[in-house]
Amino acid sequence: MSKYFLGIDIGGTKTEIALLSDKGKSKLPLKVEKKNYHILLKKRMPTQKELGYQNLIIKLASFIQDTLTKHKISMSMINGIGIGLPASVDPTTGLIADIKTSPFNAQNLAKDLKKELKYKKTVISDNDANLFIYAETFWGAGLNFAKKTKINPTQHNSMGVTLGTGVGGGIIIQGKIHRGRNGGAGEIGHTPVESNGRACFCGRLGCAEVYLSGTGIELEWQKQFTDKKLSSSEIFKEASSKIFFEKYQERLANFLANLANTLNLDYIVLGGGVSNQKVIYQGLEAKVKKYSYIPNNTIKIYQNRLSDSAGVLGAALLALKIHDKS
Repeated sequence: MSKYFLGIDIGGTKTEIALLSDKGKSKLPLKVEKKNYHILLKKRMPTQKELGYQNLIIKLASFIQDTLTKHKISMSMINGIGIGLPASVDPTTGLIADIKTSPFNAQNLAKDLKKELKYKKTVISDNDANLFIYAETFWGAGLNFAKKTKINPTQHNSMGVTLGTGVGGGIIIQGKIHRGRNGGAGEIGHTPVESNGRACFCGRLGCAEVYLSGTGIELEWQKQFTDKKLSSSEIFKEASSKIFFEKYQERLANFLANLANTLNLDYIVLGGGVSNQKVIYQGLEAKVKKYSYIPNNTIKIYQNRLSDSAGVLGAALLALKIHDKS
């Protein structure tokens, strides 16, 4: 009998679903313990979180059911559902705990969606940065490291760093997501990179999110060049931004080296819009190595391979792994 796993990635503006199955064919199958899985479908809808929590639950359940029906798949055929959220999720209670995700704060989205779908099997949610690096470790950039070192992804120590509207992080230790007791591990965006720097919404000064995110890049640029309001991608192309970029990369290298020194990582995978700028990788590994405490330890810095599908694939992988354990 075929197995099906549904991944859901809920973002600030869009929500994506993806269905994996051991049935089907694809040029690049996703391997899990010598078994191939295939992406049968991927589809998106607007999140519209401004319309409220209950609206999202009802709309998402309807979206899932309609999509599966069109592909002649019933909910009873789905073996597990994983959900990625732009927030910390308590692994014990399943409650969302992040001040930015209101009105979803303190809600148990996995439980409520399961009820709305009238679904009987496992539904599990996790932080989207955790799921980003989970997918990249087993199906993305981690395969580069595995090929080079012959070390199986189940033994990898890796970290995902998302440089988008904000800065997020996910940690993999020995092939498993490290969440911390309350699900707050990897909240690296609120690690200061500048003493007495600009204020962050979290209440601290000089946070990584303030300087390394796309939004932070734009604010820092405006501070220096008030007559040129540009997007982060435009700033990287601007001829006058060489010195500006060198300062950005110096902050980024120090930041990544601190993560590598703390966790003794094999590699770091960068995601988010800023990670698409090829120039940030030029000389970055050498700078991180220079700041590394452990001698002869070259931390690999990879650009993500799964693009913006990493989160939804990580959610499906999470459901698959939970099912295999049961």
